[in-house]
This record gives sequence, structure tokens and C-alpha cells, in this order.
Amino acid sequence: MVFELDPDRPTIPGIARILLWLGVLSLIATVVLMLIAFSKLPWVNQTLAMGGAVGSFMFALIMIGQAKTLELMAVVSARLKSRFAIEQTLAAKNAAAAAPGEPKLPSVAKQAPARVITIPEAVAREQGITRNPEPRDFG
Repeated sequence: MVFELDPDRPTIPGIARILLWLGVLSLIATVVLMLIAFSKLPWVNQTLAMGGAVGSFMFALIMIGQAKTLELMAVVSARLKSRFAIEQTLAAKNAAAAAPGEPKLPSVAKQAPARVITIPEAVAREQGITRNPEPRDFG
């Protein structure tokens, strides 16, 4: 038998499995408490048993929801990692295909050209804007 790793279906984190089983056990406790609440046994307080069933059900919803959230976070993380790995592989392949014989030097980021804002003089006078005698370099 051959085992394959599927990057889109990673293993579920251990804490997610624990939370899922806590939720399942709480659902079982909900059913048991409902059965006890509807039994006509004299030693059972029906109000407390129904309250316990509702509380157990709410706890189960929270635990199962947290488990599914952690599971989906693992799936999203694996997909992002595989996507970035594919993008980097394609970028390296395209760079190698562009110039096969030349050694690759690290690229230097180009500075963006300075932005120049022009305002007509009439509008500038109306708004009280004065001309700055020496331009400042913000880059």
C-alpha cells in the first residue's frame, strides 16, 4: 500500500480532534439528560435535567465549532503554503528561461518617482496656500 500526502487535506491538529470528541461526548450527554428529564423517576429534578441538557448542547456546539475552525485553519494554511511555493517555482522557472546563460544578480528595488502636485495660482491664493521656496525630499 502506498501512502500519499495531499497538501489540500493536511492532518487535523491534535487539539481539534480533542475538541471534536468533547463535543460528541457533550451531545451524548445531552441525549442522556433529556431522557432522564422525561423519565418519571421521583429522584429527578426535571428542571435541572432540562437545564443541564440545554447547557450540554450549547457546550457541544462551541466545542465542535472550535474544532472545525482549527481544522479549516490548517487547510487554509496548507493551501497558502502550496500556492506560494508554486508561485515561487514558476517565477524561478520564468527567470531561468529568460536568460539561460547569464548569472542572476539580486534585483534592486527601484525608487518610485517623486509626486509633483500642481495647483493653479488663482486656486492657491483662494485657499491660502503659499509657495515653498525649497522643496523637501520625503523619500
